[in-house]
Amino acid sequence: MIKVTKGITSFLLVLSLICVSIFITAAVPEIQTIPFGDVDFDGYLTITDGGMIQQSLASIRSFSDREKYIADFDHDDLISVIDVTLIQMKLAKIVIPDEYGGSIPATLSPIRLETDNAVVYSGEKIKYTVSSDIEEDLEYIYKYEFYVNHELMQKNYEDNVFYHTFDGLGSYIVEVIAYSYSGYSVRSGIDMFAVDENDPDKIQFYNLIYSNNRNEYNDPATFTSYVRFGKAPYQYCYKITGLSEEDIAADDGSELYGFYLVTDENGSYLYRDYCDKGWIPSPMDKMTYGKQYTMSVTVKDADGNLSETRTIDFVNDWKATVN
Repeated sequence: MIKVTKGITSFLLVLSLICVSIFITAAVPEIQTIPFGDVDFDGYLTITDGGMIQQSLASIRSFSDREKYIADFDHDDLISVIDVTLIQMKLAKIVIPDEYGGSIPATLSPIRLETDNAVVYSGEKIKYTVSSDIEEDLEYIYKYEFYVNHELMQKNYEDNVFYHTFDGLGSYIVEVIAYSYSGYSVRSGIDMFAVDENDPDKIQFYNLIYSNNRNEYNDPATFTSYVRFGKAPYQYCYKITGLSEEDIAADDGSELYGFYLVTDENGSYLYRDYCDKGWIPSPMDKMTYGKQYTMSVTVKDADGNLSETRTIDFVNDWKATVN
């Protein structure tokens, strides 16, 4: 924890108050870095920043943890008049030692919340780790917030390792928000499924993901099912509901990726009977562009046991182009 030490002259304090009062914020380009000493986080080191630090030393201004971190110009874990002096020297273009000052990134690279277990037993303590493609970015994160099913579990957490025990069965979403000293934040999440350790052979359909694969090959969006336990091989049954009257009227009776239009007492829907494909393209041309639909998937194992049906709402928001 960085400490604030007092020891400032009244002249410097009066000067800082004057500087703060006349400072005018102008429009600036997108900030790439935050220099140490830049306690107003505008991307520039100015006399205003030195004045704000002086006010903190005089107990006129209270600094947050991230402001204290940035104010520590000489990196000695103390906020003192030395930091202010060094800032004034730098602004006056007086050479100072290279180890002082520096900067941190204004943004963070994407983070990942990782665990070795996507399916766990109820009551099992699970470890989660936050990682990044640029590992040094983790040094600039000063706190994490961890959520389970959108409920805050840990706040102002300084470690990038988090543990959680699932008390009940079923699906969970575990998420983390990481906050940088610069004020930037990033989020990552992972789906979990807790099962009963006394019934490990029951088929567990623990995740269904919709992926919109816009790319140069015009590949369609896809659905991917994740299944564990039971007896392999598995078969998958797909049903898309939410069709409009225009969808039904425009259907020509043909199949697309195994889907065809069915109309019965349950209404009209696109259907693909049990098949061995746990990863399938979406029949996007049979649906209206930009409209929301619901996909339902049921999985059957080799013994004929059925999983719970999982559903996902999706928007048909990709449109093929004719080459």
